[in-house]
Amino acid sequence: MRARAIFTSRRVIQAILAGLVVVLACAAFGIATAHADGYVGPHKAHFAVAVAQPITVDVGPLGTVQMESPVAPLGARVTIGEIPADVTEITPSATMAGLSSDLGAYLQFMSDPAATIRAAVRSLVVDASIRTALAILVVVGVVMGVRLALGPVRRRELAATASNPRTMTTAAVATLSIVGLGIFAADSPEFITEPIVGSPVFNGTALAGTRVTGRLASVIDVYGSQLIDVYNNNEKFYAEAQESMEHAWDQRARNDIMVNIARASTPRFAGDDSASDGPEQYVTVLVVSDLHCNMSMTPLMNSIAKRAGVNLVINAGDTTMNGTSVEKVCVDSFNGIRPPGVPMVTITGNHDSADTAKAARDKGQIVLDGDAVEVAGLRILGTGDPKATRVGQGSTAVGAETREEVAEAMAQTACESRDVDLLLIHTPRDGNVALDSGCVPFQMSGDTHRRHDPDVVGQGIRYVSASTAGAASGKLTVGPLGGTAEMAVFRFDTETRRFVSWKLVEVNPDKSASVSRWLPIPQAPMDEQVVAGKPNSAA
Repeated sequence: MRARAIFTSRRVIQAILAGLVVVLACAAFGIATAHADGYVGPHKAHFAVAVAQPITVDVGPLGTVQMESPVAPLGARVTIGEIPADVTEITPSATMAGLSSDLGAYLQFMSDPAATIRAAVRSLVVDASIRTALAILVVVGVVMGVRLALGPVRRRELAATASNPRTMTTAAVATLSIVGLGIFAADSPEFITEPIVGSPVFNGTALAGTRVTGRLASVIDVYGSQLIDVYNNNEKFYAEAQESMEHAWDQRARNDIMVNIARASTPRFAGDDSASDGPEQYVTVLVVSDLHCNMSMTPLMNSIAKRAGVNLVINAGDTTMNGTSVEKVCVDSFNGIRPPGVPMVTITGNHDSADTAKAARDKGQIVLDGDAVEVAGLRILGTGDPKATRVGQGSTAVGAETREEVAEAMAQTACESRDVDLLLIHTPRDGNVALDSGCVPFQMSGDTHRRHDPDVVGQGIRYVSASTAGAASGKLTVGPLGGTAEMAVFRFDTETRRFVSWKLVEVNPDKSASVSRWLPIPQAPMDEQVVAGKPNSAA
């Protein structure tokens, strides 16, 4: 009986070891053969894992760009393709003077190359996982087929031979060695033994240590300094701007404490709790809008979100310039606005698209599309813009609904739900019907690139955000600010169900910054009716 138990335990251990060998072999195959499509800057790109090679970017007849892999011995081959036709911000350049006008667009990649790398890694991991699973299924299928073909007598003979530990070890080592050598031979004809000596042009940038070969090397040496100068100036600008902004925020916080001490016995407006995070029923909301792919603003917005201790981030639309799939990297970067665990509610603007919405959902953001959701204690209704604006192409309708129909639909939904705290809509006038109905106490919008402080419109209050990217007419939103970048922090009282105060943060093109004190928000006419004991039009 004991001998039978030992035999059974040995069979179980052998089965587990055999399973591990199969999984490891299939995982090695899946990882080494993984590939995915994505983007590098404005270009389409194909990413493929390479064994015992550096990260190599193939730019065709111009040569290659090489850099050490952070996960050696695994590297990658990146094949650069064309710029999609729908990316209209990059224009053909016949002269170097013309080329210099396009440097800002490539700065998107250099400003946050980690976002591109993270997206590529995620795609490769997904592809490697699928390939591993398929390989395991194939192996299991083959084993089951062979098992059926051999018959019970032959299977017992082979099982007796395989039960020898030496045989098991030899088979496992042989299997892994064959898989490993096969992958290596197919993927890496020779070891990369010499270290990569990077081009001095990239020193001090996120691409430091990168080597350029072929004809592209001479181009980079001669003209690459122009792009690096743009990059360095951009990094310096936003680092100094962030320092000014954080100093302004901290100084305002100190001033608020002193003011509160001086007027401790003086009644204040609701929500003016400057010396603290406010009562427990307050929800703190960071509002941004019209980011237009200025990824350099991400660290500044994240800094304010952390300093304000926000419970929610709201993006009022126009995250991108053209809504192209290339601009997914912008959505990925802006997802870094929110501190860990803080939700983010987004709508699409006229410069966004279904691709933009999908990219935001893939990052875990809540994208509103005509529905109402409860987030962080607020009941928010919102929808994307019914128009699509493309650079150089004008505006077209996104769907079958007109602006007027969207406005009516928002009002109807708000009045039917009867519990909407906030209407989030990109173009301000699209919320007029809802505000007039008395069913929406507060509306937030963007689009105009000009701020309108919270004020009475119809039966509610409307706030229009300026561009948090500093968007200015005729200027790129990539690179140093062309106009004042603005964001706002709001406080919502969950007991009274209304926004009670707000604070404005401004970052200027000269790198200076200002932060307002907590400002009161006017009382909506529909609130005044309720206070007076009169039913509003929502009742």
